[in-house]
Amino acid sequence: MTAMEMEKKELTLDELNEVNGGYIVDRGFWSRYWIVSDYTGNVIDTAFFKVDANAVCETRTISNYVISEEKYNDWMDRKKKGLPGPFTHDD
Repeated sequence: MTAMEMEKKELTLDELNEVNGGYIVDRGFWSRYWIVSDYTGNVIDTAFFKVDANAVCETRTISNYVISEEKYNDWMDRKKKGLPGPFTHDD
């Protein structure tokens, strides 16, 4: 495949859904789930039950990949320090 052909490649609907980013942050027992952007780390929405968090992801067509609150906080700390990670982008 030439460079010109690679530049013109279009994504299928399934590929687009895989590209749309986000995470569900599992904050532990009796805490709301956060649905966060994988681009900025900002909280997009919240849900009390995981099934509701999955529904939010489905309606917004974003990933429902679950991460721990500890991992989320680590990634946000990396962002604040300017280190590479999924949340290195500004708002």
